[in-house]
Amino acid sequence: MRQKLSFALFIFSLFFVFFGGGFLTAVMKLPPYELLMKAYKALPEITQYWENDLGLTPTRHLFAAAPGRKKFTIIDEPHFAEGYTLIAGLTPGKKAWLGVVLYDRTGREVHYWPIDYDQLDPDGPPPQNVYMHGVVIYEDGSLIVSFDDGNVLVKLSLNGDIMWKTPGHFHHQISKSFDGSIWTWEGEGRHQFMTQVNPENGQVIRRISLIDDVIIPQDLQGQFAIRTYKSENGLKWFHDPFHANDIEVLYPPMAKAFPAFAAGDLLISLRELNLVAVLDSRDYKVKWSTIGPWFRQHDADFLADGSIALLNNNMGFGKSHIMKVFPRTGMVETVGVEGSGVPFYTWQRGCQQHLENGNFLVTDSEHGRAFELSPRGELVWEFHNIYDEERNGVINKADRLPLNFFTPDVLREFGSPAVN
Repeated sequence: MRQKLSFALFIFSLFFVFFGGGFLTAVMKLPPYELLMKAYKALPEITQYWENDLGLTPTRHLFAAAPGRKKFTIIDEPHFAEGYTLIAGLTPGKKAWLGVVLYDRTGREVHYWPIDYDQLDPDGPPPQNVYMHGVVIYEDGSLIVSFDDGNVLVKLSLNGDIMWKTPGHFHHQISKSFDGSIWTWEGEGRHQFMTQVNPENGQVIRRISLIDDVIIPQDLQGQFAIRTYKSENGLKWFHDPFHANDIEVLYPPMAKAFPAFAAGDLLISLRELNLVAVLDSRDYKVKWSTIGPWFRQHDADFLADGSIALLNNNMGFGKSHIMKVFPRTGMVETVGVEGSGVPFYTWQRGCQQHLENGNFLVTDSEHGRAFELSPRGELVWEFHNIYDEERNGVINKADRLPLNFFTPDVLREFGSPAVN
């Protein structure tokens, strides 16, 4: 009996020590409180994505899709915008997790660029946990690519060889300027930079700090620094107070449609603020800005009719839209309201491209789907990045390129009839 009582007291003592220690750790936030809380918060994600993180199945890049869907479908052939279609994202059945594939109008694969992140950044995160985001392509078939959650900006040749690498957290969209340079966002958290890069060698031409070069000199805290909170040590920023996700350059021919702006001005999109703005590229003064009515938008572009088009993700509200705002008047339009419309919802990511015939090419990233939409909202063409019977792979960017975009040598490499 004495041995049993001693054992019971020992078990009770252990329980008291662990329970009491845990209680004091939680109440007083003693070490290892923060480590334990991080582990607790990460547990649902670990259980959901363990196959991905072990390199078995890319579940972080997969989405449920309707069975019986087709990879390529032209619904309204007379209104289809001719050209090649570039699809960047997960590449099911290919040798690398990520890649870029070029298709012709029939759905024939014209070319494939494997994006093997292990080779691009051997000391970086595993490729299954990296999202390719920004992609720009050149007439010689070379690509410049950036990665969310990655540590490198890279240029690849037509054959996939590395032409240059620039270390840094370059993220979201990449855009070309009329002077030959490219622009992209760089940085983490509140430290965000509009970075101009030489595409020939990857060297940084200039970095513009969103806080130090734009917000503080112009006293724009009330508009740009709203995602902050007070603390006993002063003002604190939220972890991701801007979520800068796009930067575009106003080209000289397009500048005529925007009398308040000048060629070279920069259009930026800050998702967390629901804000788009145009900055002077010389002194970074804000020439125009507006918040909403879109919610958590992506991919703002200048259009020839004097409007700025963007993808309204409408995060959390179940339906996304393409919207246009006219800076001169403040008028806002939603594309497709006249017709039946094509319902889609990409709660994050996604792109839109205004095509020469007036249609929009939409990247529905969160469903692994891209489609072409008429101005009246009618479906013209559709692509599904099929992984298996029930799931699609993520598409980070879809882009329509003219048939004469590539040089004759590259077209011959593709076996294109355009050079015959």
